[in-house]
Amino acid sequence: MEHYATGQQVYAAGLIFARLGAILMLIPGLGENFVPAMVRLAFAFLFALVLFPIVGPSVPAVPADVGGVAGAIIKEVLIGLTLGAVLKLFMTSLSVAGEIISIQTTLSFAQTANPMQATPSTTLGTFLGLLGMVLIMSTNLHHLFLSAIVRSYVLFPFHKAVPVRDAAELAVRTTGESFALGLQLAAPVMAFAFIFNIATGLVGRAMPQFQIFFVATPLLVLTSLSIFALSLGAIDTSGLSNLPYLFKGSLNADTTANTISINVRTKTPTELAFNKAEAAAFNAIYTALPQDPGIQTALITATDRKGLISAYDQLLPNSSGDVFNTALGMSRAVSRAAADRFDLSTQRDEEDDEDFVVSGFWASEFYSGIEQDKQDNNGYHSAGLGVIGGYDFGGTGVTLSAASSNITRPHQVGDSLNSVSVFEGSVYAEPRFGALSIDARLGAGYLKASNRRQMVAQVVSGDLSTTSTVSRTADGDWSGYDLTAHLGAGLQLDVNRRLFFQPRIYADVFHMHENAYNERNGGLGYDFNVSARDGTQTNGTASLVTGLRFGNQFVVSPQIEVGYDKVITGGPGATTARFAYGGPAFTVAANRIDGAAMGRLTLRGDGNYVHFSLQAGGEYNSNYHSLDAKAVFRLTF
Repeated sequence: MEHYATGQQVYAAGLIFARLGAILMLIPGLGENFVPAMVRLAFAFLFALVLFPIVGPSVPAVPADVGGVAGAIIKEVLIGLTLGAVLKLFMTSLSVAGEIISIQTTLSFAQTANPMQATPSTTLGTFLGLLGMVLIMSTNLHHLFLSAIVRSYVLFPFHKAVPVRDAAELAVRTTGESFALGLQLAAPVMAFAFIFNIATGLVGRAMPQFQIFFVATPLLVLTSLSIFALSLGAIDTSGLSNLPYLFKGSLNADTTANTISINVRTKTPTELAFNKAEAAAFNAIYTALPQDPGIQTALITATDRKGLISAYDQLLPNSSGDVFNTALGMSRAVSRAAADRFDLSTQRDEEDDEDFVVSGFWASEFYSGIEQDKQDNNGYHSAGLGVIGGYDFGGTGVTLSAASSNITRPHQVGDSLNSVSVFEGSVYAEPRFGALSIDARLGAGYLKASNRRQMVAQVVSGDLSTTSTVSRTADGDWSGYDLTAHLGAGLQLDVNRRLFFQPRIYADVFHMHENAYNERNGGLGYDFNVSARDGTQTNGTASLVTGLRFGNQFVVSPQIEVGYDKVITGGPGATTARFAYGGPAFTVAANRIDGAAMGRLTLRGDGNYVHFSLQAGGEYNSNYHSLDAKAVFRLTF
């Protein structure tokens, strides 16, 4: 029984042959003019038969009219010619290099038959063309060409239109890169010829009777060809610069085995210029990449450090010390409000120099903000509001406070947000011994925090035709507590009735415990399981207050305070985490703030029964600054 191919099979084989035939007419090596056309067509036919079982099933049905068949064939021929031409353009760099070197060495008139182009060309151009062809065949580079042909049916399937715009951009870019490569190959000879011609020109100018041309030309040819021969042994590694930024490549030549090996490895954190937090998490993050293909693609396709860091930093857990420092800032705001002892001199008898001891309610509202630049860990911005209520028994008292703050990361693409709420109670004492005043406070608070950690990264497809967005969002909630202690002292120095100075020193000890928590909703390759963390920090501050007094029954006092706040010991606790899927645990240290200059402006008003205080100020150093403001209102009776 005889077997015949169906119409669909013939149509499919014809389309495959159309593309392969067009490519093989131009591809370096097999597509050269010295290869007979019948050999190229025969190879294309055999290659089409090999690919038919693989590619044939994806060929669409036979069109109903002749025009549809002709259009499909023309489209395949155009794709084949485009791919073949792009590969052919790479070989023009050798011709460009040969022509440039020939011009520089006065050998451009020496023409010889070039089997690569079927037209005469310079001797060096012909030599480089043949050398390039030998290297392609000896290094099996033509196998990559054939593999690319097979891959073309994935990038340019039969049902997809011809990417004319992309093809034109690729052709222009490839042409430019080919000429640039030709200039790079000829650069050593060009540099030498430029210097040599300047030197011979100076000699000819100095000695006009000397026949410099006849002496210099042979020397120029001999020396230039020697430099050219030496440069042929160099290995060009410029192509390795196109590797993704995460990887580093190197070329190694083994002259004994006549092989060239390419080694590609992941860069170390030092080579990537990572900070401490990025370096500590690197092994865990790199190990977790296969758990999330989207995140993996975002990292390994980044072409520069900015793109890699933008995506990588969004993978770090909440670990920069933002929650700790935000809660610390709110706690210190309560200490400043409680220590704001009002001037009761307006309630004394003229014959009595001692202050009355009175009691009363007081309330305060405050703002606390922090701006931390990226240092050992990610930067952040926090802004919070709080209210304080207190009752003063006359030198001692109690406070209740509540504050809430939002923490963002303005330098990251993702919309990450932390919300922190702190409820704190404390007792305080403010004894006075003449001009010396003491203030002390002990407090404890409850912390509630929530975390939305979001990653957003742009990923460009391999053929540069499309851009997609990788987005992940992880949510987490945890609680904790804080303990705080404050002790300060100030010495009132009255210059006269209106002007006074008050040097102050005070210390704050703050401890915070945060419970462990597990993130959710981001996937196994993005969510973290975060262990409990503890942090303790001791601050010491020295400052000088300069103030004025105006009024009698109601005293208004503008004041300015300048000083320095120093972190004596400790800091935010380190964060230990691991990905939700498992993998290695890692510990990330928070940003550390060693100290900052501080300054505050205060406007106070003290009467018989009503007292108020308005204050604004902050702390500043090169990578950290905080702002705070408060308003205190007090009634005494």
